[in-house]
Amino acid sequence: MPSRVTLAEYRHLTERLEEQVRALNAEFGHPDDPVVHFLKGDFDFADVIALYRLGDFAAVTSLHDGMNLVAKEYVAARSDLGGTLILSLFTGAARELQEAVLVNPYDADALANAFHQVLSEAPEIAQARMAALRERLHRHTIYDWAKELLESIRRLGSGPQEAR
Repeated sequence: MPSRVTLAEYRHLTERLEEQVRALNAEFGHPDDPVVHFLKGDFDFADVIALYRLGDFAAVTSLHDGMNLVAKEYVAARSDLGGTLILSLFTGAARELQEAVLVNPYDADALANAFHQVLSEAPEIAQARMAALRERLHRHTIYDWAKELLESIRRLGSGPQEAR
């Protein structure tokens, strides 16, 4: 979904991405069957879930903590146990979703290798990984996170008073 479209930097990045997609599709795809689909626009939630389920993998390659919900939404949408999550080491979700294929997004070769790995591995491996990710999400919900946060705040709030 388009964001920060008023910033020249982001517009330039989008143009570069579009050029790269055209080049990849020209080299590896066919006019009626591109290998990369670059979709821009606003999508309702049902469409987003359908797109998550269509992808062979999702790559969340943030250079700094972020995009945690996208990673978790992708996993939650894959009740079929299909697909693989490729996740930047620099996201907060990487600390929790250890079963994802973790990558350093600054290392282009490692990222390319991760793409190759997930597209060529046995389906059973990907299914086991996705099952483990989904189990982790089921075991650690937003309610668990909120409880842990509130307990941490309580401990911080009571710490200095006890020392007096």
